[in-house]
Amino acid sequence: MTTSRATSDHQRAALKGLVRRQVKACGGQESAATITRVGPKTLSDYGNAHTAKYADIHMPLDVLMDLTLDGGPVALIGLCRMAGGAFVPLPQPGWLPQASVVLALTQLTKLREGD
Repeated sequence: MTTSRATSDHQRAALKGLVRRQVKACGGQESAATITRVGPKTLSDYGNAHTAKYADIHMPLDVLMDLTLDGGPVALIGLCRMAGGAFVPLPQPGWLPQASVVLALTQLTKLREGD
């Protein structure tokens, strides 16, 4: 029985490429293994697109999240692009857009001048 999937073989191979880039962003397999629940060999399997044995073995979301928090959203950016979207990080707490900073400084200056 063949399962119909929305993703193609090419897309699933591309996912494995994203996994390799994410692991590299975390310092490589040995380093990445220290911050998640799987070992270096398993991380290698998740990124292996050249061996049929590993074709349907993909990184679980909790492992991806561990690596994203350590190495940045490398794989997530690519995944969003593959899905036709874009990864947009939320602003950090306390961050103000440039225009808001200018407005705040202008208002502060007016207060100091007595306006």
